[in-house]
Amino acid sequence: MDKTDNNAAERFEKGKRQNHLNPEHIDKIVDTCRRRKEEKRHARRVEPEPEIDLKAVHAELVEAEKEIRSARARHNAFLEELGLPPLP
Repeated sequence: MDKTDNNAAERFEKGKRQNHLNPEHIDKIVDTCRRRKEEKRHARRVEPEPEIDLKAVHAELVEAEKEIRSARARHNAFLEELGLPPLP
């Protein structure tokens, strides 16, 4: 999916000290973001999101968990030698 660049600068009601978005302006902005649609002078896609390889990420997490368990076991062995309670 692509990120959507909203140009909502043209959709507001001018106020004395502060501009105001009307409900229809807010609805249009929200709808554009949800549908990721492009519209001239309103929204365009500017950056593709990187794809995430979930299998690779899962494998990395599994490996990290193994390393944590191994390090905890080594640490607990040292604690046992010192007569201290082990880590959970």
